[in-house]
Amino acid sequence: PHIFYLYWGRNNRERFSQHFRYNPDLPWNAPNQQDWRPTPTDEWRAIHENQTSEWAAFDLARRLDETAAMQSISMGAPQIMGFNHEGIGYPAVQEMFQAFSAGARAQFASFFRYMQRRGLVDAVRRRDFEAFAQAYNGTGQEAIYAERMRIWLDAFNAVIGAATVADAGVATPPSPSAVPAPVQPGALPVPQLPGESRPLSEVDPELYAAWRAHVIEGYTNNRVMFDRILKGFMNPYWTTVTMYTILFAVGVASFVVAAVLAFQANTPGDALGTVAVFGGLSAAAFLAFFISRPLQALEENLQFITWLGIVYNTYWTRLVHAMDQATFHQEIEDATNDAVASIETMLTRHGEHTATRPSPQ
Repeated sequence: PHIFYLYWGRNNRERFSQHFRYNPDLPWNAPNQQDWRPTPTDEWRAIHENQTSEWAAFDLARRLDETAAMQSISMGAPQIMGFNHEGIGYPAVQEMFQAFSAGARAQFASFFRYMQRRGLVDAVRRRDFEAFAQAYNGTGQEAIYAERMRIWLDAFNAVIGAATVADAGVATPPSPSAVPAPVQPGALPVPQLPGESRPLSEVDPELYAAWRAHVIEGYTNNRVMFDRILKGFMNPYWTTVTMYTILFAVGVASFVVAAVLAFQANTPGDALGTVAVFGGLSAAAFLAFFISRPLQALEENLQFITWLGIVYNTYWTRLVHAMDQATFHQEIEDATNDAVASIETMLTRHGEHTATRPSPQ
């Protein structure tokens, strides 16, 4: 009951001590450290005498605190402790208990996920059973468990007729990552790429199809988003082009009108007044057009739009190709930092161009 003590008993010492005998100052496997009793007046009895006594002790602990009780037991054939429930794909320990109670498939699938989480797959493939036993059962008895595992492996190979367990002659077992995680209500398990040489399309065609559809959808969304950004830039671009076209047309039209009216004027005074009005309007329009240098501003704007598109597409492509489970966190961080740096450089360059461009007078 030492795990149950950690999760519940130390905060409820009086109630705990009425039903379980455990001293945290002594080793957990010391004499009388694994005893329980149904009522405070009953005789103490061993928890691990048989399965009947173990279930009876568990039922009592469950009535005291169900979550703590389930976290404190080892479940299923692999004997996985309940407090590992999140690491093997179950948000609540009750879900783990129900899945393990329903059948062996969830038990062994969870065992493979546990091995992967704890880095035990490579130890098994290397036949390093001491390392496996130490990580799975703790220190102190790893040599005993390792020897048992070798005996069981020899027995298994004898049954299947394997001549040797050398790596050169034994097919590599499927990666635990190919085992689907338990599906929770309203959510799908996160796909995990298999850590073997075969392509994902062969290991799990359904998962590969889902991953491929996700990537295609990502590229489609990327295109839609960039088109929206481009449209947002192009609308004011074309508005500016239209306005400058009108300004240029006003200048030309004013010059033509001034010339025509000057020739049609009856007196030099009328001609001078007409030329002054429309000629001045023409000169003002041309000066406003050329001083503001619209073509340079529009070309710079298009350059920054193109640059932004390149940065955005590069960032998304790097995210899609971040496939290595050991390095993808660093790859995503590097891609994000590079994208941010490029955008900051673009903004700085844009500010420099804006500062050096003459403003309309």
